[in-house]
This record gives sequence, C-alpha cells and structure tokens, in this order.
Amino acid sequence: MINSIMYKANLIFLDTETTGLGKEDRLCQVAYKFQGEESESLFKPPVPISVESMSVAHVTNKMVAGKEAFIDSKMFNELKEIFEKDNILVAHNAVFDAEMLKKEGK
Repeated sequence: MINSIMYKANLIFLDTETTGLGKEDRLCQVAYKFQGEESESLFKPPVPISVESMSVAHVTNKMVAGKEAFIDSKMFNELKEIFEKDNILVAHNAVFDAEMLKKEGK
C-alpha cells in the first residue's frame, strides 16, 4: 500500500495550450495537478497565437497580451522543481507537451 501512495505522489498531470503545432510555436497556457494542488496560467508567447489554435484552445492574443512570459513565471520555477525529481508526466499528448516545455527552457 505504501508503494501505491508513493507512486501516486510522483504523478504530475499536465496540459498545455500552444500558439500552433509548428517548430516556432510556443506555450500560451499551462495547467497541471501535482500532489493534490492544481495550477493554471496564461502566458504571453513570443509568437502570435494562430487562428486554428484560438479555435481549439479558446485562448486569444488579446487574453495573453498583458501576461508574463512562461520562462519568467512562478509556474516555470514550480515545474522546474517538479521535473528535477523522479516524477512521472501524465498527459493526453505527453510527447507534444514535453517538447513544448523543452522549447521554453524546461
């Protein structure tokens, strides 16, 4: 039973919304749940959000205009700490989400 509890404590559930699907695209929203705590934030990406992404994620360029960049954010530092430990990423499209985090320096 203890191993099961420890295992659950190592899961981070994460979802990203991005400016698009291309090489140049970046994060505009991140949400995660880790050890019972939930966090969600919008970020101003260095490139505009595509129309296609706005229609899927319902995040617009206007919504992120006054937001901080992900790399300058409290969430960036929180995720940095989480991923420095032996935690397990759980995501609908984990490869994509992980690649987007790498583009952002995490």
